[in-house]
Amino acid sequence: MNGLMSSIGVLSNADMQAAYAQLSPEDFTALYQSAFEGAQARAALVDQRLSQLMTDVDSTAWLPGFSSTGTPWFAANLPAAKEAAMAPQKAGPWGGFISGNGGFFNVSADSNAAGYKVTTFGLTGAGADVRLSREAVAGLLVGYGHTDVTLGTGGTLSADGGQAGLYGLFYSDGFYATALAEGGLNNYTTQRQGYGGIAKGSTQGMQYDGAAELGYQFKSGQVKIGPMASAQYSSVSLNRFTEQGSQAPLTVPAQTADSLMSRLGIRAQSQWSLGRGSSLNPSLQLAWEHETNFSGGNFQAGFGTGDSFTVAGPQIGQDGIMAGAGVEISWAKSLTLALNYQGEFGRTNLNSNQFGAGMRIGF
Repeated sequence: MNGLMSSIGVLSNADMQAAYAQLSPEDFTALYQSAFEGAQARAALVDQRLSQLMTDVDSTAWLPGFSSTGTPWFAANLPAAKEAAMAPQKAGPWGGFISGNGGFFNVSADSNAAGYKVTTFGLTGAGADVRLSREAVAGLLVGYGHTDVTLGTGGTLSADGGQAGLYGLFYSDGFYATALAEGGLNNYTTQRQGYGGIAKGSTQGMQYDGAAELGYQFKSGQVKIGPMASAQYSSVSLNRFTEQGSQAPLTVPAQTADSLMSRLGIRAQSQWSLGRGSSLNPSLQLAWEHETNFSGGNFQAGFGTGDSFTVAGPQIGQDGIMAGAGVEISWAKSLTLALNYQGEFGRTNLNSNQFGAGMRIGF
């Protein structure tokens, strides 16, 4: 510590300002925002699966003797085998999907802290989901995600994590309610430009996420459109660790950051028959979003066994616009391929773009 103080004490004002930035743990706030964005991307993939299930309800004949449009079928006095062939076949109650996501977002620098750029990719799958009734579905979610952060101050952060959770849907006469709860362990690796050398560190931490959405869809021909309201909560924790490799390595105590994102908007989707049992299903979402808890983040650290101090990362706007679009191509009810996009716009210092692709299998 004496050597560090002697080194800093002879710096010019400009060099001292740069040295303070290297002594600061402001870069670590990127770990929080990266985890929150990853949770939103996984929730979007689950939402895509639940939209598929709602489409199935609207296009499946559930009463024997009726077509998918509700028109009665009369077999007259045909042989029993031909009557059975005419009857609508109800899909099996079990299904699942496998999907992946990737994307990028930027947090711009402000007068207080440097910005950073983030790229993400992940694999999200449902081992199985089961239709409990015409209106209700429950499923199991497993997944993996990786994040790379390029720091504006020089250096990188990375995170790898696995998640497991449950999701569910209730859908009846246009009204729907969805829910998702998941949790998992993240592994973090840090390498940044510290004072007097490259500072490296590694640690772990738990992440818990929960999301819920309510909405109603009015149907007009092949189009369904209506209001929606959702909320998503995430809690990200980091275990204690100490950097190595610089003249002033940071000691980081265990700490946690929370995010509570609410959205209010509209959702629209449609289904167009392509013949031979296949269909094209486009969808759109537009919502105002508000982040209640997290606005850039504070981070605690110290030197050696001394007291910790707190610094803030770049300020991130709490209000913005979320826009989403997707398209699905379905071949019968056993195979569906889907693409989707979700972006955040208008939040101060933040611009996010997430992409997803998936395959749904029924059995």
